[in-house]
Amino acid sequence: MLLQNREMATHPAFLGFVGDWTIMMAAMMLPSFAPIASRYSKMVDSRRWLGMIGVVIGYVGVWSITGCFTYFVAQLITASMSQAPKTATTLAVSIFAVGGAISSRR
Repeated sequence: MLLQNREMATHPAFLGFVGDWTIMMAAMMLPSFAPIASRYSKMVDSRRWLGMIGVVIGYVGVWSITGCFTYFVAQLITASMSQAPKTATTLAVSIFAVGGAISSRR
């Protein structure tokens, strides 16, 4: 994957980004999802394996769609940063400030 996406810092390829995103999210999220999937498989009486495959495909599919959205948002932000760097810096500082204020309340 690293060799495939060497140029990811400049302009990642859509399929490479979404593929890497999906693999990363599956590696991170499927272990925490395993107990839910196990409970689901115990609830389904017929064709347990088919239901389990459907649940896992749906779960990974939702994360893949999230990766598509993330890719386009990142491309939009990158394009706006190159056109107006001061505005991009102000936006980044504002996002971090709001995030810090929200997290300090908790």
